[in-house]
Amino acid sequence: MAIVTKKQRPSTVSSGELDYDNRTLCGENDFDSAESNDLDARAAEVASMLAATIQTVEEDNASEHSTVTGVGTGKRARPLTSSEDLMMKAQDFQVCVTIIEARQLAGLNMDPVVCVQVGDQKKYTSVKESTNCPYYSEYFVFDFHMPPVMLFDKIITLTVLHSRNFLRSGNTVGCFKLDVATVYKARDHQFFHKWAMLTDPEDINGGVKGYLKCDIAVIGKGDSVKVPPKSDKDEDDIEANLLLPDGVPADRSRARFCLKVYKADGLPKMNAGIVANVKRAFTGESKDLVDPYVEVSFAGHQGKTTVKKGAYEPIWNEQIVFTEMFPPLCRRIKIQLRDSDTVNDDVIGTHFVDLSQISNEGEKGFLPTFGPSWVNLYGSTRYYQLLEKHQHLNDGIGEGVSFRGRLLIALKTEIQDSQESGPCNVEVEPTLPISETAAGQPEEYFLFGCFLEASMIDRRLSEKPIHFECSVGNAGNVLDGYNPPSKRSSSSDSEDDSDAGEDIAEDDDVMSIKMDVPKWQSTTPAMKPVTRDKLYYNLPYYEDKPCIYVREHMEDHRRRMYNSNIINKIAEKLDDGLAEVHEKIAQEMPFPERRLRGVFEELGQGCTKFVSLVRSTGGGSAAGKTKLDKERHKLLVREMDQLSTLARTMKATVTKNNMKEKLKAGQQYLNKLRTLETEPQHALPDVFIWLISNNKRVAYHRLPARQLIYSIVDEERGKECGKVLTLLLRLPGKKASGQAGWTIQTKLQVFLWLGLSKHKKDFLQGLPGGYEETKALKNAVKPNGVPPLMIHYTERQVFQLRAHMYQARQLIGSDASGLSDPYACVSFGGQSVSTEVIDETLSPTWDEMLILKEVEMYGTMEEIFDDPPTIVVEIFDKDSVGKSEFIGRALCKPVVKMSTEEYAPPKFPPRLEWWDVYRGTERAGELLATFELLQLAAFGDTSGQDLPPLDMPTMDKDRGPIMPVPKGIRPVLSKHRIEVLFWGVRDIKRVHLQQVDRPRIDIECAGHVLTSTIIQNCKKNPNFGVPVKCFDVELPENELYCPPITIRCVDCRSFGRYTLVGTHVISNLHKFMYIPTTKQAKAALQKLFPIKGRAIDETKVIHAGSPSKSVVSEDVTITVDENLPLIHKTTVITITSHDNRASEKDRKTAENKRRKKGHMDEDEPDMDALDWWSKYFASVETMIRRSESEDEEEHGRGEDVFNMEALEAESKLTERDTPPNTAGYGAIPNGAPGDDVGFKQNKKEKDAKKKEGGDKRTFKATAKAVTLAKQLSPRTQRKKEKLFSNTAQLKVFPNELEGMPEYDGFHDWLHTFELYRGKNTGSDESDEGRIVGKFKGSMRIYKIPLPPDIEDCTITGGDPSFGLFQGLPSNEPVKILVRVYIVKANDLHPADINGKADPYLIIRLGSKTVNDKENYISKQLNPVFGK
Repeated sequence: MAIVTKKQRPSTVSSGELDYDNRTLCGENDFDSAESNDLDARAAEVASMLAATIQTVEEDNASEHSTVTGVGTGKRARPLTSSEDLMMKAQDFQVCVTIIEARQLAGLNMDPVVCVQVGDQKKYTSVKESTNCPYYSEYFVFDFHMPPVMLFDKIITLTVLHSRNFLRSGNTVGCFKLDVATVYKARDHQFFHKWAMLTDPEDINGGVKGYLKCDIAVIGKGDSVKVPPKSDKDEDDIEANLLLPDGVPADRSRARFCLKVYKADGLPKMNAGIVANVKRAFTGESKDLVDPYVEVSFAGHQGKTTVKKGAYEPIWNEQIVFTEMFPPLCRRIKIQLRDSDTVNDDVIGTHFVDLSQISNEGEKGFLPTFGPSWVNLYGSTRYYQLLEKHQHLNDGIGEGVSFRGRLLIALKTEIQDSQESGPCNVEVEPTLPISETAAGQPEEYFLFGCFLEASMIDRRLSEKPIHFECSVGNAGNVLDGYNPPSKRSSSSDSEDDSDAGEDIAEDDDVMSIKMDVPKWQSTTPAMKPVTRDKLYYNLPYYEDKPCIYVREHMEDHRRRMYNSNIINKIAEKLDDGLAEVHEKIAQEMPFPERRLRGVFEELGQGCTKFVSLVRSTGGGSAAGKTKLDKERHKLLVREMDQLSTLARTMKATVTKNNMKEKLKAGQQYLNKLRTLETEPQHALPDVFIWLISNNKRVAYHRLPARQLIYSIVDEERGKECGKVLTLLLRLPGKKASGQAGWTIQTKLQVFLWLGLSKHKKDFLQGLPGGYEETKALKNAVKPNGVPPLMIHYTERQVFQLRAHMYQARQLIGSDASGLSDPYACVSFGGQSVSTEVIDETLSPTWDEMLILKEVEMYGTMEEIFDDPPTIVVEIFDKDSVGKSEFIGRALCKPVVKMSTEEYAPPKFPPRLEWWDVYRGTERAGELLATFELLQLAAFGDTSGQDLPPLDMPTMDKDRGPIMPVPKGIRPVLSKHRIEVLFWGVRDIKRVHLQQVDRPRIDIECAGHVLTSTIIQNCKKNPNFGVPVKCFDVELPENELYCPPITIRCVDCRSFGRYTLVGTHVISNLHKFMYIPTTKQAKAALQKLFPIKGRAIDETKVIHAGSPSKSVVSEDVTITVDENLPLIHKTTVITITSHDNRASEKDRKTAENKRRKKGHMDEDEPDMDALDWWSKYFASVETMIRRSESEDEEEHGRGEDVFNMEALEAESKLTERDTPPNTAGYGAIPNGAPGDDVGFKQNKKEKDAKKKEGGDKRTFKATAKAVTLAKQLSPRTQRKKEKLFSNTAQLKVFPNELEGMPEYDGFHDWLHTFELYRGKNTGSDESDEGRIVGKFKGSMRIYKIPLPPDIEDCTITGGDPSFGLFQGLPSNEPVKILVRVYIVKANDLHPADINGKADPYLIIRLGSKTVNDKENYISKQLNPVFGK
């Protein structure tokens, strides 16, 4: 096994860096002495590997270098669509509001009632008679099922009304508003016990009208409401607990938000088409015109501009003024451009302005400001239909698939003096027009594209000719783009060129012949797709590659794009660096902290570079520079400067021990960069590429203009500018997210360049070479030259592609059984081949070499060598009837070999790599494969005779025409033994409506299957009769290539029928691997890590999970499983009555001694009067005492961890009757100092509970009482001690048991594997329903034979060569008594009309059920059960 394990994706590490890593491996050790104190299991592994394999390191280094130089992928494969898709998916949410009480309400003799409104839903509390400080304590839940984006814009309004009854609605006393997003952004997504400040919307200056105490929480699926820790603040102190997000001052002033709407242009036709003609007949409208107006919503208010009749370029010059508190508690302003209509107003486009992006609250901050700036609107395609299927896109949900026009707006905020009073409302008033250049100086932009390849075209599109269209804004949109202005305005030429546009609108492809050159040629010639394999089609471009171009005058705001681009590049680099460090940690490669230091160093340098580049460009009164541009410039320079200092400080402080915190900090920096990167004011509209078939738009790709923009400065240039892109076109709208959207419509290889016309001389930089430099091309570089329609390639290379498909793992189950029948299809250069189908598995091992002969590619060999084109591998599930189902796709890069190059190490043969497989945005598994692109000699034999020969392995069985992966590429296998511990099955659900009575478990790995014994009656005893079995398999030496293990549960029914119940796949075998420590390795280890003061030659115990007590406490325990703690798991299992007896006995003898001494107190506490609650309060008191004595104990704890764990284990066994001196190590998280935070929280929690439980003393009082008690007379002290020692104590924890360190998430020494069944559709709801049961067991995998000089022994002291699971306890059923104490419940969901519920308890354990329905508690959402 090699040490420098190969990365899953070759990274852009320079070879120097790798040398540096290997050098550190082989000897340098710069450990701090503190770090080297612990000899962990990893070191032992490193050593045993070192001793065995020194030469493999060198081979590995060689191959590592080769992959780095050979494959230019550099990046991790990211999913192809953005994470915003998740924000667009409908999810379940609850908004929970508890109205507790109100105080200081303004008014006399009132009957207050509170109205809670979320969005459009309203709920009311009960009416309280004549009081100014009513107490409600009522709980409301609002359920929503919608995309988070929509929910977060909903406004929560709390209004206190005065005497509402059936006849009248009641007068408003005061109200308070905030949006759901503000609550969601708060800590734990909630505000707890906070006071909302009520103001009268009609009379804001009337001051505060009262305070309302409430809890508001937003709960998504899977969230739980956390009760926050008690704070020192007094809850009744209203000023200290106001309902406001962090950083918002309590005395908010009023502000006027003036949103100016100037004009719009480029609007689509809204009344065209056949349906519209009918509509026109009804409504009497004569033209297909648009009647636009703008509607603005903010903080629950709405304002509209006037409607402009029949205008494609309406000019409003109006302002909408909102008067609202500042800072507002609503984060977004929604601006909608709509079409007024007598029947129903259509939305043309929606834009959201996020206030957090256009303001800054720091001391050098600025009020919200925006523009004047053009806002680009996107939505559905511009062709109008009455039943618009992509209507949601116009509402701003989902990725808009077309440009819908643009709007010129500005926002200004004015803080008002308290003298100016007036109601909180919306006014619309005229405003002055602005100059033509206020929104920016128009410059001519030039977009150039060259289509190099269009392949993988869907079969449905193969009938008719297809072509592509490329547009930016309306420029270049031939089908439905341009609408002539109704009134010729003077501004028409800067907004949109009318003449050229009209001509194009008349005739699609024939350009009108004029003196001047046409403004754009934005479509490729239409062609009919051809195919070689009937699977996918491609367009026959061959050596003539079609070109498009668009020229258009647009406002010049390149600076906005440049700033975002520089930050984006820094962020991408940081993201990749952090991923690399995570990868190193996951694969346990040495010295990840060094790489992390390097990452922070790069971040610091990047930020410094940004400051030096950007500082000089700011300020200035260049045309179109808005106030926001100047403020953002200052802000960016400030923030990036600060970040560079922070990054360098971080670099200096990274050590091996604080890696986790530093990685967290790195992640925070990344998030900060991502927020700085978004530019609120638009520059250029996005670029769209559409596939058009039969005059209909079929599939598209949208590229932000900033990714394509050209700059002379490298850092400022868009990351995709002047590069060949691989674009996978997708269906528009909702179709793209469902199953239909998973398949590719078309794969495009296209070269794009966007920049000012004056930079046009560089537009061919980066286009793959080998084309003919014609006169037309040379002229195209001139300022008013035009690119030719075609670029003719003269250089052609021919290759053979060898795809070595070894295996896949963790694929998605597509059949009802939860498994798939997968096969892979490799597509490259217009050809495709498929592997064979492997039935019923999620981890197929194909072991096939697929060959694509004579793949033609155009361009120079050097460029193909440096940046090879992408190979698409798609994995399908073969169904016996119907079409194959899509599982996922991987985008891979081949290793290229020139015909002149030698086929020899280190580069060849290439290593297998894991490639990520995605289905839509979600991970769908991984593929282990490698690809070779071998150049055929230019004039030689094209059949591939002169290619390197294939060294085929000898196979056991003949596979016919299928060729296996050749030697040198396939993993080196060696014999491994897999020992499996079959314990039992749990919670098995019915399958096909029948109970599972006789289950058995099959373990499959690398084609071998091990079956357990059959459980004869699952109800009586769900455990297996023969627990340990083993089997030998050939597994790869390199752990990275290990195939997964599949666990299958099968029900054996009568008449020899078998039914599959469920499956579980273990993809990473690392945690089950056992690597023996040998004497030789130990010697090597001592050289590597000389450790002072501790001998290395103590024996080690293998924890294979088998329980026993023969653990010598001085031994160094090397646990094979990193997830198991050192000792206490194993001790817990052996339940012996011995411990109990001992503790009973000790207690009695102590008691007797005291009796003999005659120190019995006269007034003994009455033991019979003690009930359940005394036990509860005594426990709470013990807790408080313990946390006080904790500090003194903390110092002497370090050395004693071992005994502590043993004690803890015992105290768990004798939980209920343990004297206070041994009780409760369980409740103390042992280990690092600094854990006492948990205690304080415990203590506060308990007190909270205690307070509610009926004991009215406050927390401080109790604590004081306890400290005073120490100084009190010994007699009362003894009485108290007596009370404590005789009360069986409970433990009260601050959070769920599985969250406590000593319960360790309820993991026991066995592993629990959940069994899944059914189809994985990709939604979370269905995933939970797919679990049909659990298998309990464990396994160990090790190489055989074990080395002779092995040092380890099993837990029972046995020889590991006889098996690692020796001396297991019996797994026969045992009778146990379980006591469940239920104290109380909090904040239950209301179930009745009155907003209350009548809760009762049902407790289930296994097949036993206790139903306590008759003792229900009436009308209570916080019931105290105390049973």
